[in-house]
Amino acid sequence: MKETTSQLFSSASPSCCPPESHPDAPSAKAPSCDEPEGRDMEIKQVTLCKRSGEVKQHTKKNGVLTAEMVSSCVSHLGQFGTGLQHLYHHLSLPSRNLSDISILCNYVNLQKLELQHNKIKDLSCVSHMPYLVILDASHNEIFNFFGFQPPKNLKEVNLCHNHMTKMKDLSAYSSLSKLDLDYNRFSEISGLEQCCRLTHLSLAHNKISRISGLGSLPLTYLCLKGNQLERIEGLENLKNLQVLDLSMNSITSLSGLQNLCLLGSINLEKNLITEIQECKHIHDLFLLRDLSLLGNPVQEQQDYRLSVVFLLQHLTVLDQEKVTAEEKVSSVNKYDPPLEVVAARDHMTQLVYQLNQPQVLYDSTLPGADSPYPMLVLTGPQGGGKRELGHRLCQEFSEYFTYGICHTTRGPYYGEENGVDYHFVSDEDFQNMIYMVRYLDIKLFCT
Repeated sequence: MKETTSQLFSSASPSCCPPESHPDAPSAKAPSCDEPEGRDMEIKQVTLCKRSGEVKQHTKKNGVLTAEMVSSCVSHLGQFGTGLQHLYHHLSLPSRNLSDISILCNYVNLQKLELQHNKIKDLSCVSHMPYLVILDASHNEIFNFFGFQPPKNLKEVNLCHNHMTKMKDLSAYSSLSKLDLDYNRFSEISGLEQCCRLTHLSLAHNKISRISGLGSLPLTYLCLKGNQLERIEGLENLKNLQVLDLSMNSITSLSGLQNLCLLGSINLEKNLITEIQECKHIHDLFLLRDLSLLGNPVQEQQDYRLSVVFLLQHLTVLDQEKVTAEEKVSSVNKYDPPLEVVAARDHMTQLVYQLNQPQVLYDSTLPGADSPYPMLVLTGPQGGGKRELGHRLCQEFSEYFTYGICHTTRGPYYGEENGVDYHFVSDEDFQNMIYMVRYLDIKLFCT
């Protein structure tokens, strides 16, 4: 029954108790047999819709949060205390044009509070929420940094897009693990050294000119995007840091990152890095997989990508593009080629050089009346292709050349025939033929 439900929400106590546990909660009255139930329900629904509209309109005019609005926006019903009492733990009030939320001082059992996109300036009501775990007050008009007493279980705080200028000591917030302070007006990082559980810190788009005040925090994620940094410093003790975003600053060197052994992702887009050799500072970060240098002058250098890939062979993503295996092989072959690659290049160079030399055809190789049977002698190193070239000449110029069969004392290779490829003779016969001057040229090979 809609009428009964609405009465129950609006009758909820400030501690977000449901009506069944509240002593003053009105009970639903059963309709009389003489009254048409459907007609009664229809009238009550219209009345409730009209009332809800009036509440919203009134809230938009003066920005004051009311109990009726709280009752309509709570969620996540859970048990409390002995388990016999039920409470709503989550309250979400985004984009309600709120400026006064003092009524929340009475809602002590909230665990998650979302107040983004309002006009709130005062968060002192949070001091009365000892069980609060998550607070989102981004996109408001807050000037006072953490202007409330610390709830002992507060873990995540989002205060982005406010007007805060100075940080204060947060050592009392012992459970704080995630802090987002983007788009404020901070010029210095301070007050965080004792936050022993802080793993996520974002201070993007502030006015910070120097990295300091981080000590040995257990940070795994740090974002300082869009500040006024000119150098990387103050990070040497962040041994757990895995993701670092320093984009949109004025950084000229990667010095200061060499000791962050767990870094897996570095974003340095839109800085002033000019030299490829700066990558040597992060050469020994073997867990580094993602690096972005987009928008830096270094990208204009010749063979920039291959050079960076060569210096950082463990990268898988460079400038938001996947590093391929072909790129890694090409970079090594270009800047530190193995011996077999060097030999292959030298061989190719020699071949090209030889092909570019002028080819001379001597008269002695041409048939004539005085020399009807000219001789062409092919010389070259073993395995250079003399036999294949000889076969081609004999096949394509059979009217001029015939293949001269040599003698050899080695055994025949696979496919070779005696009297066709070679005359295979013994050492004794070979020596006798030498003595008889039967050969024009003799080659001796040691095996």
